[in-house]
Amino acid sequence: MLSVVCKTPRSLSEAVAAVTNLGDRRYALKTCIDEGLLPYGLPHDPVTGGELLSALSRAERYGRIAERDKP
Repeated sequence: MLSVVCKTPRSLSEAVAAVTNLGDRRYALKTCIDEGLLPYGLPHDPVTGGELLSALSRAERYGRIAERDKP
């Protein structure tokens, strides 16, 4: 959900996963980690409340930066 809302760039693995519907959530998680929206964690670990709040705050900043950089 974060990668869709923030419109993060899609990796090749994420594009292939979207076509096959296999592993799409895993690659979206990797993208969010690479963009700094979520801290590193295993795919099966639950997200805590503090991590979710931090991710939403980072997503808001990410959106503001992207909005500012538009031509």
